[in-house]
Amino acid sequence: MNSRPEPTLRPLSELESPLDAGGKAWSLARMGTQGVPVPAGVVLTCSAFDRFVIEHGLQTLESEPGLDVTDLPRFTETATQIQARVLACGLPTEVEEALTEWWAESEQLWVVRSSAVGEDSQSASFAGQLDSVLHVQTLDELRAAVVRCWASYWSERALFYRMAKGVPLRSMGVVIQEMIQPKRGGVLFTRAPDEPEAMRIEYVEGHPESLVNGSQTPQSLVLPRHNPQHPELGELATLALALEAAYGAPQDIEWVIDQAGQLWLVQSRPITVAPRPGPAVVWSNVNVNENYPDPISPLLFSIAREAYENYFSNIGRAFGFS
Repeated sequence: MNSRPEPTLRPLSELESPLDAGGKAWSLARMGTQGVPVPAGVVLTCSAFDRFVIEHGLQTLESEPGLDVTDLPRFTETATQIQARVLACGLPTEVEEALTEWWAESEQLWVVRSSAVGEDSQSASFAGQLDSVLHVQTLDELRAAVVRCWASYWSERALFYRMAKGVPLRSMGVVIQEMIQPKRGGVLFTRAPDEPEAMRIEYVEGHPESLVNGSQTPQSLVLPRHNPQHPELGELATLALALEAAYGAPQDIEWVIDQAGQLWLVQSRPITVAPRPGPAVVWSNVNVNENYPDPISPLLFSIAREAYENYFSNIGRAFGFS
């Protein structure tokens, strides 16, 4: 008897495991079932990505001989070539048909978000490594956004992250969610890295993308875990502690508040670096403490790594090194 084929496009609420559509999608689905305010959306399942990989013969990309993390110039060149190859690929017919049918009933802005199997785990968050595309408002933009998300599976930063850490990804879903126009947004750590009995909130006015790309300096707020009252962010703090209890681990949560004052949670992942009480010595191969005296979160690392890479590369060139 033939088994029923897995749907290419599914509502978030119908996911049954992270293997269906990746860690981010699974986290959003779990939050939704617990009554947490999550923007509505659908998910392209991992089966769609797997069809894309097979149809275009992309199974062996990670075995390219130039992907050697000890030879960064060659690594960058090879990863750039891989990206160009993937971005030139078209959508599988089943995916094209599913998106076209779904889009016929769409009348608003959307955000398209990568959701890999293996990200947002206790051992590796992949924060900032995979792409999201904001303000998608046409079917052509949606098609391009899906391919861009899939291509980010092999981006230079994603390949370097998982090869350097020895943490694989195994497939990818794509989340298509209603685009919230935020009044403010940011991140919340249910246990602050430097104060385990407090939670830390960092946020910016407007879209939190400006926090991620470093164009805005975030405001920072520390609240006690035992009584996290705040006139504007108290609801966020209460929801965050409830998610920590439900998931059984401290959480790194992304959130936005829309123009009407409604709170939305758009991601929750385990904090990958556990906070340590008391003084500690942390070693680094660059003078990072000079610029970032506080413990570095995965989000900040994804920004600082590129800045340091460019800084030291330029110094090397100035002194005549290759």
